[in-house]
Amino acid sequence: GHLRRWRADILHPYIFYCNKRPTNIVHSTMISSVYAELMTKYQVVKIEKEYEVSIRISATDRSFLLSDIVTIVSQNKANIIHVESKVMPDKISVLTLLTVLVKNAEHLRTLMANLKKINSVVFVERVTR
Repeated sequence: GHLRRWRADILHPYIFYCNKRPTNIVHSTMISSVYAELMTKYQVVKIEKEYEVSIRISATDRSFLLSDIVTIVSQNKANIIHVESKVMPDKISVLTLLTVLVKNAEHLRTLMANLKKINSVVFVERVTR
């Protein structure tokens, strides 16, 4: 199908997907009269901006720690871009660097608070570059 985009000043951040070829551009004066029709004819997807954030997690090593971290990220509806986890030379502690996509500051705060609740996690902090 083709991707069709209408006036950004009225419909942004909506994108309409359809199986038809693009036709004439919808003018701003026509938008209000055709908006309801468009909503019924096309699948509407709200586009939300996401921000890439790096997080450092220090924890005591245990089985399934990385699995628990990934599960919490998934439950908080954040997307993982990169994960790097390594056992430190003391063979007791683990350092995990996580890069995720979050929607806003509140989403990040909630994610970090939930990561702190994981058993054996010592601290969670945002890494600024």
